Amino acid sequence: MKIVENTLKVGAQKPFKFLHMTDTHLTITDSSDSAERVAFAKQRRNAYFSTADECLEFAQNYCEKTGYLLVHTGDLVDFITPANLNKSKQFAEKTEMLFIAGNHEIHTCPNNVFCEEDFTLDLYNKQKNLASTNEYFTNDIDFFLREINGVNLVGINNYDYRISAENFAKLKSVAAKGKPIILFMHIPLYEQKLYERMGGALLSIPDSLMNSQREFIKFEQQADETTKEAAEFIRNCPEIKCTVCGHLHFDFESPNDSKIKQYVTGMTTLREFTVE
Repeated sequence: MKIVENTLKVGAQKPFKFLHMTDTHLTITDSSDSAERVAFAKQRRNAYFSTADECLEFAQNYCEKTGYLLVHTGDLVDFITPANLNKSKQFAEKTEMLFIAGNHEIHTCPNNVFCEEDFTLDLYNKQKNLASTNEYFTNDIDFFLREINGVNLVGINNYDYRISAENFAKLKSVAAKGKPIILFMHIPLYEQKLYERMGGALLSIPDSLMNSQREFIKFEQQADETTKEAAEFIRNCPEIKCTVCGHLHFDFESPNDSKIKQYVTGMTTLREFTVE
């Protein structure tokens, strides 16, 4: 893995460090999976995620060596299998880690393919899958809060391109304490430079840009009113110093003159943050 170092000057009472990784996409199967599912996992691993196990091992060893907290912002698994979840559980238990869900933590891949049917699961099934995955981690993967040296590390779930009213209320409650916040999400906020590169796959893309998208993309990614309000709050809240995200599989840092600084970490990168 590549290590990228960043310094965050947010007003910590005492400097500290943490690590960030994301989008590992484990593709592990075992004897409980069908031959078709095993073949699908192998295809996904060979085509896209051949370094997943290596990256996880590197991160675990680096955490053990340094003693730093690791924050993982989702898609630890590529899709739900018992072996993937058990590996995640072992990693979470052996590593001091905070985890927030990504969009793949709810994927069951009907018919062993990523398709619109999988993305358009009704809310009940999404919540059921998320609750099932949550049992394998040591923190709530829908929303977490950890204070270190006067800085609040907050993770908020936006795996379906939305922020729930409940989680938005929790975020506002933390901000009301007046302490600096580093905000972790799977999906980055919309900003023009990212949109020019991606053409989508961002949180709270303006409706004017969504109008030209095909209907499925609108269904999947168009922000509801609560998410729009939450996104504006994040951009303008003085307590929120930056966002740290994944989802896009490449490294990115927003320009210093952006309304809010965003750090996006690639799938084979380990970011080491110094917080001052």
